[in-house]
Amino acid sequence: MPQERKFDSNALKQPVSKRSERAAYRRRREAAHAEQLRVKGLPALPAPSQIPGRVRWRSAIENASELLAQTATEMRDYHDDRSERWQETPRAEGLLEQIDALESLLDDLRALNDE
Repeated sequence: MPQERKFDSNALKQPVSKRSERAAYRRRREAAHAEQLRVKGLPALPAPSQIPGRVRWRSAIENASELLAQTATEMRDYHDDRSERWQETPRAEGLLEQIDALESLLDDLRALNDE
């Protein structure tokens, strides 16, 4: 016959001080993550149950589009800042191909969000 459970979960087996330390650690991690998002200029993520699906999806696609556009711009600036000699190398050609692929993806994302 199985023994009667003394604790509802393994977490409750830990001393109260350990549980409060873990809770404080989780709060510090969440605060640090929120601060990183704030510094980067990114909005906090909404709770999924508070916003209808289509609105969240459009917002996610818009955020992804903005990030990809910023990345493509940075890549283009990097390419343009290099010497003409470097711009003729295979690495530069590969970079331009990546930029073109990103811009194509951006067009697809924008078309998807316009539907």
